[in-house]
Amino acid sequence: MAGSTSQAVAQMAARQAAEGAREGGAAEPGPALAFFYAGARSLLASHWPVRDDVAAEITVDAIRRKNASGGKISRAEALQAAMRQIRMSPGDPSRAHPSAWAPFSLVGDNSARAR
Repeated sequence: MAGSTSQAVAQMAARQAAEGAREGGAAEPGPALAFFYAGARSLLASHWPVRDDVAAEITVDAIRRKNASGGKISRAEALQAAMRQIRMSPGDPSRAHPSAWAPFSLVGDNSARAR
């Protein structure tokens, strides 16, 4: 878990961590659900394999932005800003492609303020 206990956010670095549907469309409890049972209020997951460099940068930048805002922005807004930063990266046009930044989604509590 990253952040303080009052801002419990987990990140799954597993390949396709957000995937959880089985045949017939029913949701299948998986590793993501275990984080919520363990007390995480949010989970940053990926829907397909991700670039290690982008995953690390988005995660660190989103947490930094959320913490620096003093509770003024939500976790989703911090993630959105971190994704935008990746898309606008000078010098590496491959980072603008959705395959680099789009697999990430925030699941769970999107509170603007820590509880």
